[in-house]
Amino acid sequence: MALLRSREPHYSHFGRYSPLVGVDVSSAFLQGVHLEHANLLRADLSAADLRGSDFRFADLTFADLHAANFRGSNLENATFSNADLKDADLVGVNLAGANLDRVDFTAADLRSANLKDVQWKQIRSIKTANIAGVEAAPDGFIQWALQNGAVDSPSADE
Repeated sequence: MALLRSREPHYSHFGRYSPLVGVDVSSAFLQGVHLEHANLLRADLSAADLRGSDFRFADLTFADLHAANFRGSNLENATFSNADLKDADLVGVNLAGANLDRVDFTAADLRSANLKDVQWKQIRSIKTANIAGVEAAPDGFIQWALQNGAVDSPSADE
């Protein structure tokens, strides 16, 4: 896709404060994409392969991210307000400082995710999400998550 750039040598970084409101890249292969500070309001990245990507300070408010693969990505200080992250692969992601207000994490895989300083108290759903090994979880998060249907299963197959 011409608008999105990866870190491959023949591509350049997509610019700071990139306006990608409403973009539809569902099911796209975008490993390693750099979209720090991007405005992805209402974007559709569902089922996209975004492993190892950089979304620091990106605005993903109302984004459709269900079944997206963010494994190993940097999502530090990103805004996910009202985003759909059902069935998303968030293993090993950096969510430090992220705004998770009204996010739907149903069945998401959050194993080993960095949750330092996340805004989590208004998460919409975390039912069946796997929170095994989350790092730097805020006080009360793990207990709340487990009481609201999350699981702590080190193996994804359990």
